[in-house]
Amino acid sequence: MKTFAVYVVLLVILCAAAYFTMNYSRPVFPVSRILTNSEGKELEVLIQGKSKEKLTIDRVSDGSRYDIPIRSLCFKDRLFVMLLSEQEEPGKLDPYIARRLASIEELRRKSKLYESGMRSRDRKDTLYNMREEQLAALEREIKALEMSIETYKYQFLKE
Repeated sequence: MKTFAVYVVLLVILCAAAYFTMNYSRPVFPVSRILTNSEGKELEVLIQGKSKEKLTIDRVSDGSRYDIPIRSLCFKDRLFVMLLSEQEEPGKLDPYIARRLASIEELRRKSKLYESGMRSRDRKDTLYNMREEQLAALEREIKALEMSIETYKYQFLKE
């Protein structure tokens, strides 16, 4: 009887953890991702919205907006899409901003890669110092891109 109570408590804890994970760790739109269709073709996109059967995406390369059926995605991406909340009417992302956001995302990925490489090195190591300089340059580039987005919004997208 005691073991049954322990199993029930563990089951309740597991269900609560799953509930909170599903509801409080959802990605927020727009979501930058490389989607793969069921045929294996990849496309770098910003996911702008989701309905029951389709995703609204902006292609990063040119900012074009498309609606694609969720069933056309590979299994892994369908699982990711399940985590997204439904948002029917997304705002159109300007191509200028879309390209810069994609660049920022790529620079942040590079930055994380450099940081992970630095953790395993000694501070006196030449490669460590070089990575430290590269990280600083990446941060400056990210700030410049963010500033260019804000300037563009101010100059051209006054609403």
